[in-house]
Amino acid sequence: MPIVSISEAARLAGISRSTLYRVYIRSGKISTVENDRGQPGIDTSELARVFKVLPGVATDATESDSMLHVQEQSDTVAKDAEVAHLRELIAVREEELARALEEIRWLRGKVDALEQKQLAGPGIKRRWWWPW
Repeated sequence: MPIVSISEAARLAGISRSTLYRVYIRSGKISTVENDRGQPGIDTSELARVFKVLPGVATDATESDSMLHVQEQSDTVAKDAEVAHLRELIAVREEELARALEEIRWLRGKVDALEQKQLAGPGIKRRWWWPW
C-alpha cells in the first residue's frame, strides 16, 4: 500500500490534521512510518483499518450498506423518542417531589402550632415573657 503524508491522510479520512494528530496518532490508534525522504507518513492500509471506509475515496455502495444505514437511522430515531419520553418522566417526578416538599413544610407548620398549644396547656395562660 502507498504511504501518504499526514495532511493527505487527514484529507482522505475527512478530518482535520490536528484531530488526526491529537486523537489517532498520539494515542497510538494509527501508526506512522517514514517515507523514502525520512518524513512521517501513514500507510493507506492503516487508514482503511481505522476508518473502515474512507470518505475521500470513492467506493461502491452496496445494498447491505444502505440497509445498515437505514437500520442505524431507525435506531437513532427510536433512541431519540426514548430520551424524550424519559425527560417527560423526569419532569413529572420533579413536579411530584416539589408538591411533596411543599406538603411537608405545611405539615411541619401545623405540628409546630400544635406543639405551641400543647406547651401552653389548656389551663395555663400564656405569659408574654415566655419564649414559647
